[in-house]
Amino acid sequence: MKIRMLRSAILFTLYCLLAACGGGGIASSGVGSGGTGSAAGPVIGLASIVLDDQQEFDAAQASFSRTDASGIATTIAATQLHLGHQVNLRFDSQGQVISVAIQAQAAGLINGIDSSQKSFLVDGMRILTISTPQGNGPMTTYRGVPDFSGLQLQQSVVIYGSYGEDAQGPYLLASRITLRDLAGAHLWTGRIQSIQAASLQLYGQSAPVNLSGTLAIHPSGTSLQVGELVTLHAASATGLVDTIHVYTPDAGSTNMTLGGVVYGLQGGSLMLQGISVNAGSLSQGVQNGDFVQVQGTISQQQVQAQSLKSLHALDLMPVLKGSITHYVGMSSFTVRGVSVDASQATISGTSLMGNGAFVIIHGNVQGNILQATQIQVLTQAPPLAIIDFSGSLQSIDIPQNRISVSNAGQSLPMQLSSHLVVEGSNLSSLTPGNYLNVEAQLQSDGTYVVNSISPTLAPSTSSQVLLTQGAIYNYDPTQGSFMINNLTIQLNGVQVGGGSLSDGSNVEVEFSTSLPHLAQSVSIDQ
Repeated sequence: MKIRMLRSAILFTLYCLLAACGGGGIASSGVGSGGTGSAAGPVIGLASIVLDDQQEFDAAQASFSRTDASGIATTIAATQLHLGHQVNLRFDSQGQVISVAIQAQAAGLINGIDSSQKSFLVDGMRILTISTPQGNGPMTTYRGVPDFSGLQLQQSVVIYGSYGEDAQGPYLLASRITLRDLAGAHLWTGRIQSIQAASLQLYGQSAPVNLSGTLAIHPSGTSLQVGELVTLHAASATGLVDTIHVYTPDAGSTNMTLGGVVYGLQGGSLMLQGISVNAGSLSQGVQNGDFVQVQGTISQQQVQAQSLKSLHALDLMPVLKGSITHYVGMSSFTVRGVSVDASQATISGTSLMGNGAFVIIHGNVQGNILQATQIQVLTQAPPLAIIDFSGSLQSIDIPQNRISVSNAGQSLPMQLSSHLVVEGSNLSSLTPGNYLNVEAQLQSDGTYVVNSISPTLAPSTSSQVLLTQGAIYNYDPTQGSFMINNLTIQLNGVQVGGGSLSDGSNVEVEFSTSLPHLAQSVSIDQ
């Protein structure tokens, strides 16, 4: 899947298809060794990168980008990678991930909902979802709504998913659905049916879309061809397409791992996310609509499959590996930005759960919550693990790329990564005393390399007040309440800082520990 992404991600394949979960490690075979490599598919786990449940890839020093409705790849922090994102990874010859790029496949207004089939339309494009372990592909995860039941007509959404075709025409199998104000922008993915001088039409579309006079095509120098899978970006309400991304194997890769929905099956060849795959006898028993993962080599713009595995939701259950943040109780905490309910989980290792505890979690996606089934609590984080914590900035030395952060009574010196991202701010604006969320990689010598920094609220000195952060859902302005990370918060007359609330707003909330949870402060993260 080309979608020419310039950054890096986190994922897991083969046995669990593109799920980023491990600590560190170097591949001994497969994608990323014996030549440069790439991998594409949905994220089903977070931390470093694991392929086929055996190989682990260190992505802590990789660069990350996201391309949504604007069509422009924006540099982001690794913390903005979430379950269900469609990503494209690039590996160097040593098997290390050098870039992770997130690419959306559709964006626009919901203009039709079929609750019985758990599908809906975005600008006429069918979006299918998976909510049961029997589904072909990963469970759909949501942001800004609790699950499919929260979707409504005219909501503005961004869809991440895999392209497919059936008797009714083209569709996207959604791995992630995000509520977001798109300011009139639109995004379509489909195969080109016809090309005119100033417009083109996709299969299944009722009318052609008009092209901007300043159209940009990625990869650079690509000529559009009938039948190609493309993503069209119209960044404004005019509807003019100004950017087109063409799905093609990465030009710099010799090996590829690819996950997606099978379509165009003919003999021993098939299509996955616009990429031609020569599967030969490996395709026996495979049908259009199956969700598969292929590993192979790239030759003449085609993947020559060396392995092929059909995957269902049961094969793609998420795994998280990281430190606990925003711990409220066993039914509400986060790991790698994912909201976790562990109230029914089996726990092994030490029983000390709380902020800072390093855990490995297996579970099931249920809407926007990961329902944990198994949790292993480690006594300490392993080398090369990704650590998330909050603390007060003690010192900063920009020329030397060093900072020192106070955490749990210790002053921790840290080196800044060459790919450092400071969210919502910049490095020069930070001063000692600022309270920060920090994502860092623990080195084998016990030092840290910081990948991302996000200014945040200092914790309350009261034991009766807690802090949580994330996207809200089930916002009820009449009742003055919303949900966040499996918690119901009453606004209680508190004024919201930084804007007005709506489903999908990313916020920081201080609230009372007693029930009902009363907000003490609410601020919107920009």
